[in-house]
Amino acid sequence: MLRHKMEFVLLKILFWNFVSSSLADDVNNKLKIAKESRDFEELKEYVATGMTHMAAKHANDMQGLKNLIETQGRQIQTLQSDNLAYVSIIRELKKEIEEMKTNCAKIECDANSNKKKSTEKSVIAADTVDERRSKSAQNQGSATLKEREGHQNRIRTSVVWTEVAFFAWITNDIHHLRKDQDIVFDHVDVNIGNAYNQHHGNFVAPVGGTYVFSVTLLHFGELAYGHFVVNRAVAAKLMLKSGQGASQTIVVNLSTGDDVSVQNTATDRGFNGDRYCTFSGFLLNEAHRS
Repeated sequence: MLRHKMEFVLLKILFWNFVSSSLADDVNNKLKIAKESRDFEELKEYVATGMTHMAAKHANDMQGLKNLIETQGRQIQTLQSDNLAYVSIIRELKKEIEEMKTNCAKIECDANSNKKKSTEKSVIAADTVDERRSKSAQNQGSATLKEREGHQNRIRTSVVWTEVAFFAWITNDIHHLRKDQDIVFDHVDVNIGNAYNQHHGNFVAPVGGTYVFSVTLLHFGELAYGHFVVNRAVAAKLMLKSGQGASQTIVVNLSTGDDVSVQNTATDRGFNGDRYCTFSGFLLNEAHRS
């Protein structure tokens, strides 16, 4: 009886070391039943069956762990191989970058060298041109200088041979002008050379040359028009809207005796007096005298 109790305790300890908690509870219940019934053979058979199942389960779990370890080992080897490949690629890229830096530095150095050479050539060429100009100027001597001075004197003389300038304006309003009738600017402030006729409103060139003329008109009433005419040919036009003004300037070449005036070009029109309408001109450059 005592031997059976010791074997029972030993089997219980061994079984508790190999089974899960759920199975242990089940076995514990069986042991109680077996202890009460004293059916020890049934307990031994039950323990043997449970340990067989546990051993099979552990074997399967160990095989699964082994397969997982082998799979992870293969993955580690693949990652190590990829890492070696990446290290090689990075090494090649670093090498290419260093080569590119070297080439860029060389290109920049060559460009700076060429720019420096080009600048030096430009400076040398400029110095050569300046030297040639200086020698040329020295070779021309005082005779050339006198010739230029004489030419400048002739230009100044051609401008001031004959002084011609005038400025005139309308004193009082004028009404009912005919078509193509000269507008008379009857009040004269300036008439150098007496070329402007304040009674007829026309200018007669005393000498040939280039002249500048300006006119400003202000009218009342309907739409009006005016023409700058040279020897009765239209040189420029003005359009005056109702109650508004207009201005015009011309530069013309005249011969001695040419006639310049400002005409009204619409029937029965009028213009404002009291300095609102002005006519002026001057000789810019006299024709060269032979």
